[in-house]
Amino acid sequence: MLTYKGDVVVLQGDMKLQSDTLVVSLDDHAENKVKEVVADGDVRLSKGDRWATGGHAVFDQANNTVVLSSNAELHDGPNQVTGERVVVYLNEQRSVVDGGTGRVKAVLVPPKNDGASAALPTPPESVR
Repeated sequence: MLTYKGDVVVLQGDMKLQSDTLVVSLDDHAENKVKEVVADGDVRLSKGDRWATGGHAVFDQANNTVVLSSNAELHDGPNQVTGERVVVYLNEQRSVVDGGTGRVKAVLVPPKNDGASAALPTPPESVR
């Protein structure tokens, strides 16, 4: 197990993870293979013009997902969705926002155009 504290920044390809604390658990059965990464405090996961924030995040290597919680927000350009939990599927262009015991809140900004009819942007695949 490896623990990092302070202004932690992790880069993997074009993805960036930032947090106050990061704990990396290694797989007992495979040498130097990451099993799970847990980030706490001002967590921000970004890739291009998409980013997600929360107070806590768990990266699951086996499923290649990141689950953000504690005031979780998902941003795609100007669009924003908030809920109790955000699951980001890293191999896909999709995320799931779960309201838990509260509501999912979304702000979807239509694209600007030259007066033609505006289409709403595509929200995350699953909004519960």
